[in-house]
Amino acid sequence: MVPFLARFTAHGVESGDGESRDRQAAALPGVSGTSDEAKQTIARALAEVGQARTWNLMIDVIAQTGHYGPNAQNLTDFIPEGEKRYWLHIALDRDDGTVLGTQLEEVIE
Repeated sequence: MVPFLARFTAHGVESGDGESRDRQAAALPGVSGTSDEAKQTIARALAEVGQARTWNLMIDVIAQTGHYGPNAQNLTDFIPEGEKRYWLHIALDRDDGTVLGTQLEEVIE
């Protein structure tokens, strides 16, 4: 198993486009189930855990609109009228904190 992982990581584990998946699958010649689909499935699974230098964060944002009543005294007196929900995905480099990518996704329930 160790030589297999060494071959796999030597090819540059990265997820994304089809070309990188093909390179990852090429690093898996001795895997039983030699179809390209089986190799790509294994390559994708290992790519997800192989990103040792990246932190992937997901922030769940819930934004409410509304108003305070005329006699409001504190935050619990807020009357919500509408709500939107978003997921913010952020990829950070572990070594220097550089933002590698962001994606904002509206959640529709």
